[in-house]
Amino acid sequence: MKDRTKILPLVLALAMCLSLTACGVFVDNPFFPDDDIGGDDWRVTGVSRDGGTITRDGEDTFVLVCIHKTDATFYYDEQDQTLFDYVEYPVTIMGDPWEAFQGTDFDDLNGDGNSDVTIQFNDGGYALLMVWYWDAESGQFMFQPEESQLGDYGEENGAWVLTAGELPFANVEALQAQTNEDGTYYCADMAEDGLIKVVNTAQPRDFSAEDTEAYLTDCALALGEADADRLVSVEKSDVYTLQMTFPVYLVTYTAGENEDTREWTVFAMETDLYTYLYGFSVAIDSADELRPACEDVFASLNLSKPA
Repeated sequence: MKDRTKILPLVLALAMCLSLTACGVFVDNPFFPDDDIGGDDWRVTGVSRDGGTITRDGEDTFVLVCIHKTDATFYYDEQDQTLFDYVEYPVTIMGDPWEAFQGTDFDDLNGDGNSDVTIQFNDGGYALLMVWYWDAESGQFMFQPEESQLGDYGEENGAWVLTAGELPFANVEALQAQTNEDGTYYCADMAEDGLIKVVNTAQPRDFSAEDTEAYLTDCALALGEADADRLVSVEKSDVYTLQMTFPVYLVTYTAGENEDTREWTVFAMETDLYTYLYGFSVAIDSADELRPACEDVFASLNLSKPA
């Protein structure tokens, strides 16, 4: 665990900024109907996922729970969104944490008179139970691995898979399908008419890369064996970043020469341990026509546990 006295102000600031997007879908808040509160009150936004009472040193505090990909934050039941406390997960939730969330409990599990934290998820069929005990000496919740149930969940056991619905192209045939011992993979398909090639790959993340945009751009260019001077555009997608809850960049460039020139558009994403790339290579004369179909596929992408 990090030093709470050093990171709490930063956590508070970040949580205030991120909670309006990272907690999940904007829905009606079940704890605060719209006719009870309104205006600038953050509770009407529907970003809280659960609520409960935390007992500490004989005092009860009702909190609202926001669920994120790597942590859960607990806020006071007040008009201003003020952090009460938080817990950090031992694993990253790979799917949508809002949908995977099953419940929070603040029962006193070790009998010291203070609330502990239990959070349950079901992500892609994996049932997760995470338990933290309140530690008065350190002033923080401490994760309890022996009381928790994680199984073999997590990217640490191999890359997940970027999956899409049925491709909107006729007569797509497999060119290559390779799965490596570390769980990474490379898959390539080609339309029968040769107009479009689809590449879906996961590779270990390069931890020496400090600039996410530059790193993902280089990874995307490598798919088409293109140089940086063929780069057309690089754009971070706020929509896809929210959809995947990991940073996503769209990288467009050209490769090849003359009549063999092709346009590549790559969905490039960096997670805690892996880099995921989903790219389309389109014959340059057909790029404008096929681009909307490629964008529809990007919008359907999900990160799933491999079968």
